[in-house]
Amino acid sequence: MSEDDLPYQVKINGQGDLETIGRFGFDDQIDCLVIAHSKVDATTGDLHTLSYNVLRKPHLMYLKFDTCGKKTRDVDITLPEPTMIHDFAITENFVVIPDQQMVFKLTEMIRGGSPVIYDKEKMSRFEVLSKQIRPVRRTEDGDPVIVIIGSCMSPPDTIFSESGEPTRIELSEIRLNMRTKESNRKVIVTGINLEAGHINKSFVGRKNRGIAKVDIENGTVSKFDTGPGRLDTVSKFDTGPGRLDGEPYFVPEGEGEEDKGYVMGFVRDEEKD
Repeated sequence: MSEDDLPYQVKINGQGDLETIGRFGFDDQIDCLVIAHSKVDATTGDLHTLSYNVLRKPHLMYLKFDTCGKKTRDVDITLPEPTMIHDFAITENFVVIPDQQMVFKLTEMIRGGSPVIYDKEKMSRFEVLSKQIRPVRRTEDGDPVIVIIGSCMSPPDTIFSESGEPTRIELSEIRLNMRTKESNRKVIVTGINLEAGHINKSFVGRKNRGIAKVDIENGTVSKFDTGPGRLDTVSKFDTGPGRLDGEPYFVPEGEGEEDKGYVMGFVRDEEKD
């Protein structure tokens, strides 16, 4: 999934190489691009994804496919202007979609600038959809709260501008109160620019606590335990001077334990490569 086209179907041949078969439209059920970070629900096997359209309203669509590849749901989401939505989250019952301040302005591209700009006047929001067509019955005591942990970049347009302002990418906890419709953010790791995080994919859409992140300034990979009421650095791996780690990926060892497995990733040697 490349975010600017339909998904692509690939296979691993007998020599262990990847071969591209071609575009994959789920048997002609879709003809739109999908974002790079689609989610497979670890419990149901359903695929959840988004498609945004810069030119045509409503600008955003949510899509859901079952384990046989059949599209079971599509929901148009009206946005006031086209927004760059690179990732989203799913929980046991909900799909959480960020409507952020990074918007598309094609007129800026025509003038020679970036088509993606930071709109400081826009109010950031989260769209929250039920994963089921029918309303979810909740029995929680107190206010139902969705908790999301992710990296927040400041300034938001760092990769699209040349301002030279120092970049901060802070691991943060975002809490969405479903009754009051309010959200708040708390930075939980400071002083390190942590990006490109991964969890055990067997826990996508379920309560989870382990997350692997890479420090984009020195390439060090760290693994954190983000369980309730705690934040511990479980392990840290430094590949050495002049080497930068790419996005880490967690490979589970068998089934069951969330934390049992291996953190893998590509390493680039800046002197040799």
